Amino acid sequence: MKAAAERLAAADAAAKQEPSRPRISAAYRGPGQSYDRNAQRLDEHERFILDLCDGPCTTDDADMHLRPMLPHLAAMRGGFDAEDFQRATHRLCARLFPNLPADVIDGIIEEGRAGKLRFLRADQYGQAIGLTAERRKALDIRRIGACDRSKTQRARDRKTADRNYQRDRRAAAGATPRGNSKKAMAAALGISYATLKRRIKAGIIAYPPMSHEPLSSAIGRSPPITPTEVAQASSQPISKTGPARTGGASQNAGADVHAHGARTRAVPAGRAVVLPFLPGEEVERQGDLISTAEAHAAKALEIIEASGWAGGPMAADLRQAVRDAARVRGTSRQELADAIGISRQQVTNSLRPQGTDGFGRNAAANLKAWLQRQAGAG
Repeated sequence: MKAAAERLAAADAAAKQEPSRPRISAAYRGPGQSYDRNAQRLDEHERFILDLCDGPCTTDDADMHLRPMLPHLAAMRGGFDAEDFQRATHRLCARLFPNLPADVIDGIIEEGRAGKLRFLRADQYGQAIGLTAERRKALDIRRIGACDRSKTQRARDRKTADRNYQRDRRAAAGATPRGNSKKAMAAALGISYATLKRRIKAGIIAYPPMSHEPLSSAIGRSPPITPTEVAQASSQPISKTGPARTGGASQNAGADVHAHGARTRAVPAGRAVVLPFLPGEEVERQGDLISTAEAHAAKALEIIEASGWAGGPMAADLRQAVRDAARVRGTSRQELADAIGISRQQVTNSLRPQGTDGFGRNAAANLKAWLQRQAGAG
């Protein structure tokens, strides 16, 4: 200890007599950095030593810590052959490694001058000094890697921690968990997101209907409406309310059941239309949710039997019946094409309201078999 203190005092006295030298790594400073990367790595290594040993390192591991530090110290002092590099090394050792003999320090310096000491990568540096990922995180070390977790593993750990943080933040805000979302439900059922939305709209799968505001909205969220409630509301008799304007596409549930986010507006003068029923009467409305796929499929089969259709373009009423059967069942164009054995584009062109394309004999037979299965006859 006494020899180390004497070396430190002598180095300080010599440093006061000589002018200071600029650091050669000053050009590598990034914006907003108070010191360069070499100084940062040395500072983090010193922080690790003081935490590991509860002070300066007085064990036999002193030379193990000194070797990876010297290339960075040499870069700051102008190289291993610089005039004040050896003096700066002894000052560093007097502060961190007081029991390390001077001849051992000079021997390590000679290794650096011979080219045996090189810059280490972050993970190599961490393995050389035995820095663990837990201690690295606790000391907030950035320029030195870890001996037990690679760079890829640390990046994966950061993503996992951020994902957990975002999940907890959404839960604290009252958002719907992603595991209960429609996309997660579609993945669990093995169908696409678009197919799930169609089946929810048709009432085949119970889920709150589509809303103009996100389901995860924590403020102003409306209570969910199940398809059963919509079906019951659509089957209720319409009260005699007088003239009303024709409902738009967003009001297909009826005048007394508004879609989420729909605006109620006053009817301008001259735009009112008379309801299609006599005063004093009540009309029972049947929405799409009441009609079943079996009924549409049976209607299509009746049209096929009556017209004797076995291929070619379809009549307008047959196209409409097939479209209704597929829509209520929640069958997409691609699923229908796979069942018939043709391409999706041919199915789309053939089922258009003004479509002129048709099916071949085999495709027509497959379509009839599909309709029979939907009607429960096949």
